[in-house]
Amino acid sequence: MFGKVSIANSIEEFIENKKLGPDAYKMTFEDFQEAVQRRSAIAKNALLNQSFIAGVGNIYSDEILFRTKIHSKTNINTLSDSKVKELFANIKEVLEFGIKKKGDLSTYPNEFLIPHRKKEEKCPICNSDITR
Repeated sequence: MFGKVSIANSIEEFIENKKLGPDAYKMTFEDFQEAVQRRSAIAKNALLNQSFIAGVGNIYSDEILFRTKIHSKTNINTLSDSKVKELFANIKEVLEFGIKKKGDLSTYPNEFLIPHRKKEEKCPICNSDITR
């Protein structure tokens, strides 16, 4: 399932009830950097944790980590400042691209990981087998 519909009296009430963190697409770098420094979690789990940052799902988290060249099991608070900046930039770029393409995964270019997520596909960078 990719989504749910809920009824709330206001956006603020919904965000509070769901304990959502800042919107990944709208948050500032300073807020992101501070959140990363406070968080002790592996990168993939941190990106998927909607109370950390809201709006990044499984497919996009893989794409973001792939583009930033961060292993999914790397502890997020051990990243260098330059990697945190690169990660933040890739969050914005991947989400912006997804919005522009209206989430249609079939329209992603070949250099993205997304078209290669199937079994027995090759990495678009090094051409090695992709393992899950």
